[in-house]
Amino acid sequence: MRSIKRAYHWGLRQSLVVVAMLCLMIVLLSGCDETVAPALHINVPTQPAIHRFDLSARQGLRDPLGDLTAGKSGADTRIVVGDGEKVEIFASGAASVKGDGSQTGPQGDTACRRSTMPLSNLPCYAVVYSIGMAGPASVVGKHAEFTASTSGNLFIGINAPNLTKNSGVFHMTIVTIPRGMAMGLWNAPDNGFLVQGTNVTLSIQAFSQDSSIQIVRFTASMSGQAPITVCDAVLSTTNTYTCSWDLMFGREVLRNGQVSFGFTIYAGGKAIANPDGTRSGMIRYVFTEKSDIYAGYDAANFNQAGTNDDVKAQWTVPRASCAIGENSLSAVWVGLSSRASETSILAQTGTVSGCQNGTPVYNGWWEMFPAPSVSLDNPVTAGDAITASVTYNGGTFNLVMDDITQGWHFATTQTGGRPSDTRFALCVVEAPSLVDPNTNQQTVAALTNFGSVSVKCTVNGGPLGGGPQNDIFQMATDNINKAVTSPLDRTGTTFTVQWRHS
Repeated sequence: MRSIKRAYHWGLRQSLVVVAMLCLMIVLLSGCDETVAPALHINVPTQPAIHRFDLSARQGLRDPLGDLTAGKSGADTRIVVGDGEKVEIFASGAASVKGDGSQTGPQGDTACRRSTMPLSNLPCYAVVYSIGMAGPASVVGKHAEFTASTSGNLFIGINAPNLTKNSGVFHMTIVTIPRGMAMGLWNAPDNGFLVQGTNVTLSIQAFSQDSSIQIVRFTASMSGQAPITVCDAVLSTTNTYTCSWDLMFGREVLRNGQVSFGFTIYAGGKAIANPDGTRSGMIRYVFTEKSDIYAGYDAANFNQAGTNDDVKAQWTVPRASCAIGENSLSAVWVGLSSRASETSILAQTGTVSGCQNGTPVYNGWWEMFPAPSVSLDNPVTAGDAITASVTYNGGTFNLVMDDITQGWHFATTQTGGRPSDTRFALCVVEAPSLVDPNTNQQTVAALTNFGSVSVKCTVNGGPLGGGPQNDIFQMATDNINKAVTSPLDRTGTTFTVQWRHS
């Protein structure tokens, strides 16, 4: 009899567990109000916070039998949301959430059968959220903003059936802001940025809860320097504060190199510094000059009269494309100059790809402008690998060129230079000038169609983009682009010039 009673009680307990589980699943799937759940003690945060993580495409919002912990099978992010707290949720990227391998964004797909979805009242395959496991569910899509009416953990998942067939992740950013607080997220630039030009755009998204934002102030710092204010932002669109910095530190132009940006939000009498951290990357101050004869770069010092010891370059002799009877020229060269006037010394050496009466012609040369150029007798042809350099030491220029393909070496030493003749180090593609021997007048030659040429350039043993600053030359005449110069690569040594018009 005692054994029968034990079996009976065991069976009864088992039945009650099954019934309880079924009831729990009915409650969860019905999306009933969270008041049916047992009361829990929640440590509500008192400071704003930013949370970033990847949400698996296999993560459902309702998972009553799973392990409800972050990074496992549950939808619990472990992010605590307090009653009255402002919440901003951002989702980005695309994942395969339909089960057929096709990609869908976090906003989901409205053209589907909702009856097959776990939450039939919300968009199919969308990223969704709830406060508490059994709380009412809402859609995140790309962005959701709300003020919590209850306290609990934030649950996030995908409104999709057959989750095991899904693959990929969505990138999530969640901002929580208690009352009387403010918070900001970087929009631009990204961490590890590379900026080339004469200005940079700084932008954040700023949010507040029961507190107005008075100012968003951006700072910048170079290595070893304290941050200084570079601009105050203006509200450009909803929650977005933007400003443009002209890359000036006081009266001096920014020196090329690593820069770190930060921002401070002034709201409700409080200053919130760098709530989303700082952004660090590379800025090269590159000033654009239009020229009727030059495409390429120089390295210079815009803040003071600097000098350069050497400039070196590598390129492959571009092939000349010649029309019938065409006479034209193009040159690739490396050099040092003051660029002070049309009669300033320009020490340079390079190669020519041209057309003479419709026939391609190639040669090497050197020049101490304003003296005439001197052609080399060494053979040059399209496709030859060239290295060339111009160095300066104590009034003497050394001009060197090697044709690696043909196997010849050339060098010449020229005296009479001054340090001021080395202020600019240049790596350039040129439309050369022709001199009429009868009148001594110069005219710019038609630019040979050289296709494109890639030039690798170093200055004083470092990358051309080391500056301290740079000019970029874009060859144009009468608003017609003759040759277009690309940005420097990430190393700051290599650029490409593309022929456009003769």
